[in-house]
Parts: sequence; structure tokens; C-alpha cells
Amino acid sequence: LESNSPNAMQWGRIYQSDPGNTVDDVKFSRDGKHVYAVVSENETGNYYIMHLYNFTIIDANDPIEMKRRLAFTRNIDTTGMRVVRNDTIFAANGDFFKRPITSISVDPRDGQDNLIITFGGYNYAEPNMVIVKNASNKDTRTVSALNVTNNANAMTIGDPVYSAIVALDKSNNPVLYAGTEKGVFTSSSLTSPTWQNFGDFIGVPVTSIVQQTASLKRESFIARDGVNNVEYLFAKTKYPRAIYFGTYG
Repeated sequence: LESNSPNAMQWGRIYQSDPGNTVDDVKFSRDGKHVYAVVSENETGNYYIMHLYNFTIIDANDPIEMKRRLAFTRNIDTTGMRVVRNDTIFAANGDFFKRPITSISVDPRDGQDNLIITFGGYNYAEPNMVIVKNASNKDTRTVSALNVTNNANAMTIGDPVYSAIVALDKSNNPVLYAGTEKGVFTSSSLTSPTWQNFGDFIGVPVTSIVQQTASLKRESFIARDGVNNVEYLFAKTKYPRAIYFGTYG
């Protein structure tokens, strides 16, 4: 559709980083009401997560309604209509994260409000993974280290972690997967993890981990195409809960 069509998709800007900063990654909460954006301050080497919310209940094309509902105008923009509330997720000590943030992952379990954040670079003074509990609530939010270490594979806190997910096994039990400089490691604990080597990835950097969370059944339907009936088939999910790993090398 043309951009001036009344049925065209409408885009609204929800966040504008400061000059010299970059937004490196974005994740949505399961209910779609919260967005978490990784922000890098390129000149200072500081990193943080911007938590954005309150944009799903407001019509971005109605500035009067936006002002009435939010009762503030700091982020109202007649050109971009970026209207949100936001707060910042810092490290456990209240300061910026000092290692580059390589990924953020949302806990997929019902009733959970956790983020897993991984960090790159080589730095023995800072964690290489943290969990943010009550991520959407700034008043009860906590940040704790989940350092990925494994003596057998010489994986230390100073080594980078590139990716992580909370995956669900066949019994809906959570398993934490970490893709690192030295392979994949797993833990069944999200509080005091003991990391075990996983798969044939020893020494292989794993930069991305994704789980197939859908389990769709086979569907078919008949649609009319002119004078003809056309059958459309949609295959079922072949590998529900399969986990895919992206490697470097």
C-alpha cells in the first residue's frame, strides 16, 4: 500500500537514542506490552537496557488521546509519534554495564518476568551473564550474576558469552543454554547454575541460539479462485521444541 493510504501500516517511533549511541538489539515481552532495547554508548564504553512500555494501549495517530491518557508530553512528537514510558536497567551496582551486551533473551515461561543478558569482551572483573528478575517492574527488579564457567573446557568468567535462552524441555522444565567462545553449556538452575558441556561444540564459538516454541497442527482449507476451488495445505511443525545453534567457524 502507498504510504498515504488510510490502510497503510503506520509506524511510530518509540525511542530515540542520544547522538553517538546505538541500539544493538531489541526484544519483546511475551504479552507484547514491554520492549527491551540494548543501548551502547560508543564513546564511553557504557552499556544499558532501555525498558519501554505503555505504547500498546494508545492510538499513535491520536495525539490528543495520547496526551490525555499519559498526562505528559515529554515524548510526544507530531512527526514520529513516539509515545512511551521508559526506565533504564543498569548493572547490580546501579552503574552501567561495562562489557558489551551481546544478547538479551526473555524467559518464555508463564508467570515469569525474567531477562537473560550476555556479555562479550574479555573482562575478569565483570560477569559474562546476568539474570534480571521482575524485569518490567523497576521497584522490585533485581540483577544477579549467572557466570558461565566450566573448568574442563577452560571456560572462565573473563570469556565472552554471545547468546543464551531459557528453553523448555518435554516436561516444561526450564533449561538455560549459553552459547560462548568455547562452545555450548547448559544448566537446569536459573539461580545458582552449574554449567555442563553440551553437544559437539567444544572450542566452537556459538553466536546464536533459538528454540522452536510453536507446535502447530497440519491445516488445510478450500478457497475460491474465480470459478475454481483451490486447496491450501499448511504442514505441521516438524520439530517442536527443537533448538538451533548458529556457530562461527
